[in-house]
Amino acid sequence: MINEPGFMLLISATGMVLIFGLFVFFSHKVGLDRTEAYQLILRSFIPFFVIFVIFGFSIILEFFSIILGL
Repeated sequence: MINEPGFMLLISATGMVLIFGLFVFFSHKVGLDRTEAYQLILRSFIPFFVIFVIFGFSIILEFFSIILGL
């Protein structure tokens, strides 16, 4: 179960959300207000999300190729 690609994808998505949430929560310690923190997250989240989606689709396509025997 732990070595399955879907589980690893879920863990990486959870970690990404936790890191961004902690960044917003502790942003006031470095002098950023919440709107600036959200803007920084959106600028960095979009490339991470694109990489995450491409990785997810590659796992799904590989799964179907294994099932169909291609």
